Amino acid sequence: MGSKPLTDDITRFLKGIAEVLMNGKNILICCGMALLSLFFMTNAALSFDQRHLNALQATGQCPNCDLSEADLFLIQIPRANLKGANLSSAVLTNADLSGANLINANLENANLNGANLTKADLTGANLLGAELTGTVWTDGKICEEGSLGSCD
Repeated sequence: MGSKPLTDDITRFLKGIAEVLMNGKNILICCGMALLSLFFMTNAALSFDQRHLNALQATGQCPNCDLSEADLFLIQIPRANLKGANLSSAVLTNADLSGANLINANLENANLNGANLTKADLTGANLLGAELTGTVWTDGKICEEGSLGSCD
């Protein structure tokens, strides 16, 4: 995801803050700037890989890819290959994942409300904390309101 240039930019930024602090400038402003830089660095480190999303959209194939925290609202990817993919905390609301290969996929804390998982293979998938209200389960059953982690 090109994290090296981002890391270099943040390092330069933090060095600039240290220089300002050493010159006795306003500490409050410097601390605020440091916190903002850490916030952006953390968000960059946790976000999905755009190249993986592009590949998924173009081919429907993205095994072992990182789509954590991706906004995939309404995505239509029936029969997609997402085997071993990291979809933790992704937004998959009303997505069509029917017939998808989600073997060993990480869907922890993902929002799958209203998604279509008909005939999807969820063998070994991590659904801990996944929101499943109104999801069409693998067997065609509609998950009840408040379903988390399983379609009960």
